[in-house]
Amino acid sequence: MTPQLLVDNRPAKGADVAPAAKAARDRAAPVRIDAAATLVDGEVSVALTLAAAAEDWEAPAKAGVTVVLFRKRAVTECTAGENKGKTLEEFFVVLEALDPVPLKDALKEETKRAMKAPKDAKASDLGVAVLVEDAATMKTLACTWTGVRS
Repeated sequence: MTPQLLVDNRPAKGADVAPAAKAARDRAAPVRIDAAATLVDGEVSVALTLAAAAEDWEAPAKAGVTVVLFRKRAVTECTAGENKGKTLEEFFVVLEALDPVPLKDALKEETKRAMKAPKDAKASDLGVAVLVEDAATMKTLACTWTGVRS
């Protein structure tokens, strides 16, 4: 059976979700992320500053930083198919996920990334998520999100 929710890389359901989410939330992340995003001329520019939470922490060799552009809310009027005549509302729709930057590089200097925004999007429609993940263990080390300014 496919789990409906993963918390800290483990399937969770029912009464297990809240305690697992609290434990994951309360655990200190080894990386601090400062992110800012702006929309100018149809492009979302993202500036990231990352720092290890402890001086003696060493970044895993296969850890990377992934930047994801998403639309906070999307409404689609269906004109064909099984949903013809219906209005679909979706939240946090991923528009683009960039290839990861090695965490070791991102810890050394500010990281800048850019993505094309949809033509009809306003800054207030968009958000950017930042994920720091260890590809060797498939664990998320830290994450955050930010709104987009114009």
